[in-house]
Amino acid sequence: MTIQYRYQTDIYKAKYVLSGLYDETFTNIYITQEKLLYYDILPKGLQWCFGSGTFVLHRNPYRKKNYIDGYMTTNCGNEKIRMVLVKK
Repeated sequence: MTIQYRYQTDIYKAKYVLSGLYDETFTNIYITQEKLLYYDILPKGLQWCFGSGTFVLHRNPYRKKNYIDGYMTTNCGNEKIRMVLVKK
């Protein structure tokens, strides 16, 4: 998984190793970010977080592509973060 973070005009990237489970019956996916393979140093003392969450597999009817949509929590806070993952 590659994450991009935009701060002002700069874009910072991190690449994570994932593990997870896929339930074909309900098209649910459970993902956990295991470790960082690569990351840019973030500005202003910010840090990359590790998280996990449950997602649902969807099909885009207009572009005939699959994407996953769901919520995850991280080790940086208790709030849930909505995330949509799209394969480029």
